[in-house]
Amino acid sequence: NEDDESQDDDESPTFSFPELNEQIRSSIRALGCDVVPKLNWSCPKDAVWINNGTMKCTTPGDIYLLLKSSDFCLHDIQQYETIQQEESQNVKLELVLRKWCNFY
Repeated sequence: NEDDESQDDDESPTFSFPELNEQIRSSIRALGCDVVPKLNWSCPKDAVWINNGTMKCTTPGDIYLLLKSSDFCLHDIQQYETIQQEESQNVKLELVLRKWCNFY
């Protein structure tokens, strides 16, 4: 049936990371409820437009949204994949959370 096929085509994969979500929530609480995310090399400062003009995050969803929307973070991930394929170095890609501080 064509309707069944079109429904299958419309389904996007869904992901669930309950352990990571809890680690992020725990880190957010430990840092005082507001954090700024970054990867090893760069932060998603080019994606603040999608997060009300700020890098301040209070939930795992805020962090995922910034990382997913950032070309800087995409570049880091692509470089990480290249390093893993070309070199024998054991480099880890890490999510770093820092305490939010408003300088204004």
